[in-house]
Amino acid sequence: MEYIHYQIRAFPHNKIVVTVDKQANIKLLNTIMYERYKSGKHVKASLEFLDSSGTSFKVPYKGEWHVIVEHGNYHGKITARVDIE
Repeated sequence: MEYIHYQIRAFPHNKIVVTVDKQANIKLLNTIMYERYKSGKHVKASLEFLDSSGTSFKVPYKGEWHVIVEHGNYHGKITARVDIE
């Protein structure tokens, strides 16, 4: 599966804001779940949304986080941006 990946160090007071230009499945994974995801195993995302404009995540706890933007059924290029507030 084709996806866009962002690795972020964030804290509970942070909010991760993801903006996309097309409908995408957006996941927030910790490092253990991201390693499982990369190897093709089933993962339980900390948070997950299907959206066409973007979403925001409140960081559950301090650590390394991985934002995954999956293309899903859309066949074309998706542009994504991730910001920390």
